[in-house]
Amino acid sequence: MPSEARPADASDVACIARLLHTACGERSVEAYERAVHARIAEEDGGTLIAGEATLSWALDGGALFLYDLVGEGETLAAAVTLAERLASRRLAAVLAATLYEDDPMIGHLRMLGFEPDWSEPEAAGGRLRTLVGLVRIIS
Repeated sequence: MPSEARPADASDVACIARLLHTACGERSVEAYERAVHARIAEEDGGTLIAGEATLSWALDGGALFLYDLVGEGETLAAAVTLAERLASRRLAAVLAATLYEDDPMIGHLRMLGFEPDWSEPEAAGGRLRTLVGLVRIIS
């Protein structure tokens, strides 16, 4: 049975915060909860959930930017498909994501039709890392 993706609401905040904390662990669960609450309230942004996958989005010009991506396989595909529908309704031309080159999410997004668009070095955490921009044209 295919996974159903949907916009997150207040009842999803704790679950999404746990998913983000488990996947990233950069902040406390409470900090993720505050961030997700704020995203859900945004007009040109939000958070989607599909099973154990989640992503946040923000519209900027002709691009719908995806960030805080968690998940893989069918559930991630469902969330990205819903993001593409949202982007199309908002007249965006592309889905875009920026990740570090060693992030396993790059492989998941490549399997979903995202292509590299740009890369640039960045000093982060006392070391030089490369940021990679991925895009997927909205069909």
